[in-house]
Amino acid sequence: MPSPSLLSHRLSPVLALVLAAALGGCVTSDGGWGTRGGGDAGTHASDLGAGSAANISSLSEVIRANPSDANAYNLRGAAHARAGDGRAALADFDTALKIDPGFYRAWANKGLVLRQMGRLDLAIGAYDRALEIKPDYSAALLGRGNVFRQMGQKERAIADFT
Repeated sequence: MPSPSLLSHRLSPVLALVLAAALGGCVTSDGGWGTRGGGDAGTHASDLGAGSAANISSLSEVIRANPSDANAYNLRGAAHARAGDGRAALADFDTALKIDPGFYRAWANKGLVLRQMGRLDLAIGAYDRALEIKPDYSAALLGRGNVFRQMGQKERAIADFT
């Protein structure tokens, strides 16, 4: 039988397909939200549905049915971020991390929202935590590098980008 931690990241095949179709993607390679790369939350017309009230409502139903599913909270947090609601996004990422403190993707997503809110020191801390768990996680390296770049710390940014 899989461990509870592994179960918290699994959804039924039907729920997984619904979530995949609804969201399309989480963090892009440049540390922004969306599926086409580039930019911050809500900047791509193709991503407008991912932060929609209907999508958030659907993810809320998944959470009601599976309240210990860290992945569902992480996905809804990404949808809140796309909709421009950083506070709700952070609340969902924090819940995901209470369920599974080793969920590196939720740490990186939290870092992205903190960066977008201008809370750069906290963003670095979230990215650092993701990288403690998975040192080669490129989204966290890129996100942290972008924070360093914003802070004028070019050498540290380059180190994360290379």
